[in-house]
Amino acid sequence: MVNLAPHTQRPIITPAIWEKRNYWVKADSFRMDWDWAGQLSEKMKIAVLGDDWGQVAMLSAQIGQKLHKVNVPENHRMGKPWLGAWEKYGVFGSELN
Repeated sequence: MVNLAPHTQRPIITPAIWEKRNYWVKADSFRMDWDWAGQLSEKMKIAVLGDDWGQVAMLSAQIGQKLHKVNVPENHRMGKPWLGAWEKYGVFGSELN
């Protein structure tokens, strides 16, 4: 499952910094470019909780289209957050309702 929820917070913080420096156009552009993340995250949560796997597949394709230009370097520091994610979601997923 793709969890875009944490990424919906970052677009709020970054434009605020740009606005303090009067980079209004850049801040607005950033918000518009990442507005989809919150919307698809909510739809994905509803689809997974509702066991609507057809919708999950469709949303996954949409997310893939949005992220196809993102290049994560091999030497990133993220680790492997997807390992054990489903089990963790099973424990905490009921809190998301």
